Amino acid sequence: MPTSLPELKKGIEQKYGDKLLTVTDTLNQLAITIARKYLVYIMEDFSKTYFDFLMDITAADYLFQHRKPRFEVVYHLFHTQTHDRIRVKVPIPE
Repeated sequence: MPTSLPELKKGIEQKYGDKLLTVTDTLNQLAITIARKYLVYIMEDFSKTYFDFLMDITAADYLFQHRKPRFEVVYHLFHTQTHDRIRVKVPIPE
């Protein structure tokens, strides 16, 4: 089990490297962006190995930012013992 955010980030990059579109850490929270086709695999693996609580599911619409893809579904996961958090973002086409 990782003991710090850098260790957690490194472990996720090593395990899922080819499936990650981006990895960032901001304000002591890790955020990854993954392709939709890997969502079930990664979320199931996270729930079995580390993140044991789905805190929130939300979405973003980037209409006025003219981003492609326009939509993003965002999952916030939490580890109840270490209080680590991760944001899993999945771009969704129109």
